[in-house]
Amino acid sequence: MNFEEETNAPPRQKNFLPDGAENFPVRFGMVAVHLGFISAEELKMALIEQVEDDLAERRHRTIGIILYDRGLMTMAELHHTVSEMERRLKERERDSP
Repeated sequence: MNFEEETNAPPRQKNFLPDGAENFPVRFGMVAVHLGFISAEELKMALIEQVEDDLAERRHRTIGIILYDRGLMTMAELHHTVSEMERRLKERERDSP
């Protein structure tokens, strides 16, 4: 049984970025969604919270820290997401002309 079957979660998207996305920076939140650690809605909530904190001149927090503070990601999931980001960046560097 896989994650989707166990949790009744919708299947993870294989290619969640639009055409031409290879030119976009690798984003923590997008990778975390792709890995199935958080939902798109949870990412949106974290992004809104980050902007609200910044506008209120509170201490800036990364998306990962916000998700961790809210109990939406574990420290192991944060580390796994960063490792995947690094892997993707290295892959892009290798594949670029």
